[in-house]
Amino acid sequence: MDTTVKILAAAIYNGRVNHAYIISGAAKSGKTELAKSFARAILCRNQNQNKSNNYSLQYCGSCAACISFEGGNNPDVVYVVPAKTAIGVDDIRQQVNSGISVMPYGKHRIYIIEAADHMTHSAQNALLKTLEEGNTFGIFILTATNPEKFLPTILSRCIICKLKSPDIKTTIPYTETEKQNEIINFIDRIFRDCSIAEIFEFARHMEQKENKENINQIFDIFALCFRDLIILKQTAEPTRIIQKDMINRFADLIPCLDTSRILNCIEALEKARWRLFQNANFLLTVEVMLLEFCGK
Repeated sequence: MDTTVKILAAAIYNGRVNHAYIISGAAKSGKTELAKSFARAILCRNQNQNKSNNYSLQYCGSCAACISFEGGNNPDVVYVVPAKTAIGVDDIRQQVNSGISVMPYGKHRIYIIEAADHMTHSAQNALLKTLEEGNTFGIFILTATNPEKFLPTILSRCIICKLKSPDIKTTIPYTETEKQNEIINFIDRIFRDCSIAEIFEFARHMEQKENKENINQIFDIFALCFRDLIILKQTAEPTRIIQKDMINRFADLIPCLDTSRILNCIEALEKARWRLFQNANFLLTVEVMLLEFCGK
């Protein structure tokens, strides 16, 4: 990702940000996180103070744009959310085309379209019209796992940034650390007897800056633990789990496990991940997720 970050940072530093980008990569390669970091750096109103290093995506964190971005209410950021599984033509017309001519509050308005390779051909053609007409302030950041699904005309109008496929150590940096043990301890409480007070305490802990900034990695650890528990429950084959150093911890939990309960936890986890992507309230989203984990 380092090379891609340098390219995007240099575009901001040199005042040559393009009107459309496609950030492509495998699942969990950091596409969404990079898109949001790029958008935040573009919108920061103190970029002149951030030019000491043009090789990283920098933002001050204190200007009105940064504060509103962190709070999930920056009016110059539009997250295109599909009404159904695929992104249809109505989604593009209603969420993009209808407001593209409205002047932004700052210098730019940024449209982030996650999983943009799920756009129908009609939706892509509707977006293409906007890209062709263009304006001086609209910037589009599309993320995709399969960029070959885009129409050639879309590809020709975007700068394509390809992320390398992640390996498990870089995708989940907390593996084999205290953070992993902390999460497994909480999962242990989930399947035994977890009080409401414990749930809210853990939610507040996750809201701390270090955890909040790495929430996607933390979610990945939860997902990996749930995955290993299901495999161990269904197959009783320790060789098939990923976190082999945790086999004894997982084995202790097996008698308490119900497979449908774990599947519900995974569903709650992914719902929370999606809500946070849409800039929902962080603490409330995490609290709801943890309550669902515990079947409350």
